[in-house]
Amino acid sequence: MRYFRSFFPLVLLFSCIAILWSQVVPNGKKISSIEIILEGPNTLGKSFLRQNLQIEEGLAYEPSSIDKSIRNLMATGSVDDVKVFIDAEKTTSNEVALVFRVRAKARVVKITFEGNDKLSDKKLEKTISLDVGDLFDESDIKGDQILIEEKYLEKGFWNSSVQSDIKRSEDGKGVSIIFIIKENEKRKIRRIEFTGNQKLSSKKLLKEMETAPWRFWRFWSKRSRYRPSILEEDINQLRATYRNEGFLDVKIEQSGVQIKPIGDGNLDLTINVIEGERSFFGKTSLAGNLVISKAKLLENSKIKTGDAYSPSMLNDELGRLRREYGEEGYLDVRIRSTRTPNLKTNQIDLKFEISENNKFSVNSIKVRGNDKTKTIAIVRELALAPGETFDLIRMETSEARLKNTRFFEKVSLDDEPINSQDPELQNSRRNLVVNVEEGRTGHVSFGVGFSTLEKAMMFAEFRQGNFDIMRWRSPHRLQGDGQKFRLRLKLGSRSNEARLALEEPWFLNRRVAAGFELFREKSDYYSSYYDEMRAGFEIYFRKRLFELVEGRLFYRFEDVLIDDISSSVPPFVLADPNYDPTKGEIDRSVSKIGLTLSRDTRDSILFPSEGSIFTFRKEFAGGVFGGDADYGRLELEGAGFFKTFDTMNQVLSVMGRTGTLGRFNGEDADVPFFEKFFLGGPYNLRGWDYRDAGPQLGTEPIGGNSYTYAGLEYTFKVADPLRFAVFYDGGYLREGDFKILPGDGQEGWHDNWGLGARIMVMGMPLRLDLGFPISDPAETGGSPQFHFSGGTRF
Repeated sequence: MRYFRSFFPLVLLFSCIAILWSQVVPNGKKISSIEIILEGPNTLGKSFLRQNLQIEEGLAYEPSSIDKSIRNLMATGSVDDVKVFIDAEKTTSNEVALVFRVRAKARVVKITFEGNDKLSDKKLEKTISLDVGDLFDESDIKGDQILIEEKYLEKGFWNSSVQSDIKRSEDGKGVSIIFIIKENEKRKIRRIEFTGNQKLSSKKLLKEMETAPWRFWRFWSKRSRYRPSILEEDINQLRATYRNEGFLDVKIEQSGVQIKPIGDGNLDLTINVIEGERSFFGKTSLAGNLVISKAKLLENSKIKTGDAYSPSMLNDELGRLRREYGEEGYLDVRIRSTRTPNLKTNQIDLKFEISENNKFSVNSIKVRGNDKTKTIAIVRELALAPGETFDLIRMETSEARLKNTRFFEKVSLDDEPINSQDPELQNSRRNLVVNVEEGRTGHVSFGVGFSTLEKAMMFAEFRQGNFDIMRWRSPHRLQGDGQKFRLRLKLGSRSNEARLALEEPWFLNRRVAAGFELFREKSDYYSSYYDEMRAGFEIYFRKRLFELVEGRLFYRFEDVLIDDISSSVPPFVLADPNYDPTKGEIDRSVSKIGLTLSRDTRDSILFPSEGSIFTFRKEFAGGVFGGDADYGRLELEGAGFFKTFDTMNQVLSVMGRTGTLGRFNGEDADVPFFEKFFLGGPYNLRGWDYRDAGPQLGTEPIGGNSYTYAGLEYTFKVADPLRFAVFYDGGYLREGDFKILPGDGQEGWHDNWGLGARIMVMGMPLRLDLGFPISDPAETGGSPQFHFSGGTRF
């Protein structure tokens, strides 16, 4: 009885709890009703909220569905809080009534800034993400405070701070936000010093950093401003530099960077470095290499005993060894490096453990993702074919070739096991899979421009880099075969032009490009005494001959019309044998064949900093080719580009050209005056007006049969789209054939120096040059010349 008295209250308690729980917990009951009560601003509709619920009236009650409903409502971004209740009055033993109490977010009705003396409200409004009318969210406020602080850091305010004050309207529907800004001083970094760096110089460390001391040429740059996030990246880069120099235990902490204000507007940074001990590469050994000898595997290794240990160099070595095996078809080779440190010598011995596995050949080629481009246009670019050794190096070459076509947004090549039940085939063959994602290959451009030569102009151009002249049906009409198509129209105050060109890069399924061009161009800036119009066509073949040397063989026919001839035109124009006095015009045809050899190693076509380009051009006009002109042309051109300093990306360009016109049989060449060489203008001697450097009759340039030009140009980047230039041009123009030395008077050496600017505008390089003549062989009192032009000089 005593035990019963002790446990009876507990039994009674648990029984009551069980009875109540059976009434409260509605698991398994049907949902009889769902009521939504809105609180706060009236910015949400009940139908919108019901659409985001995972429950419906008549369905069974499940706690997980209630949780999902709450998460869905919060995920809309319009809800501030959600609570779910059971309506006890409407709930029965078989049904449950639910109540969703939803508080909507208030809307931002006003955003103001206080303390911003240096940056305008308009600039700060563009910086933040919030706008009037947006739903209020405290996390957005915090994010905007960070954005404002980053904007001030970007402008040089190194210790600015931002706080916010939130004021709700009396009805709770609106929120006013006040950003309270403390700008403090604007400073630039005057000096960056390092302490503890005994093995690596401060100059070397500074080159690794984006942050840099202020210099006058960085007046547009952000590099001289204190930005903690950029400084953190710089410190990570410094650590990586030290580790790649063998200092594996180096310590450089951002918290240890000392920032010292100097004067009114400067900062000095001091970065403390604890270098630690330096490690070096020790002995290198191999294990498991049965197919390829140790001597061959290590023949091109860059790791030498005694060199500073470098993790990146070790990774490169692992990649090189895998490529050595991949070149032989061992796709599944596994190479693992084991490092054994020697504490006495501070050397780390390396052991490469190799699992060679099987050798594979190409079974078949599968192309995927080419909805537009023909499969043959992809396969012909590959350096691998079925039956050949599955060479990973050639697979990388194939991938590079496909990317260079610019047909695709993405290109990836991989190997795939074949679908075969034969174990021997599975272990010796793989499919080459080419995955591509089609890109946009057609380009339409319109524009207007101005140059000192052609004055005002407008143009329209259509290019298609993946053209197919034989595909006339949709989808992808006239696309997919890799041909190059171009249509250009230009209309200007002093010139007009129309061009239509088509090129087949694989003529007769061989790696030979064949193409043609139709053209018509007219200009009146060649002479103030006449207009010149050329119309014709060109057919050419182009092929990579060896290494980087490309050959181009062409035939060109053009009809040249000289009309609108002035009555005061110089006599040499009227002396042309095809001059028709009744019509007052000259109509001559030029039919010629030519060969061009070129070698181009420039790292960029627009603004090269390294590499060179050399071109040899030989042409024969007339003779068996017909036409009204009989002459030969020989030209040599070359340019080299040398990066002198990384600071400001300074580049020295050296250019030279020479050419001659003649018959090569001792007789005078029958060269029309409009086919002769000319010097002067934006593309050679910039200290003279267009064609004005050389022999003249009165004020009209008569051109020459021989010329030589040389130029030096030194450019440096001031800001990302802008470069400044200092240049020197020199050259001469001779009337006779094969004149390799300057002559006297107007045929003498002309040279100039000058200043210029290079700027990229909408993908097109613009050139502004001011040339100052140095020598004036004709004693015409040359004056400085300004040239504004587009494109490149080579």
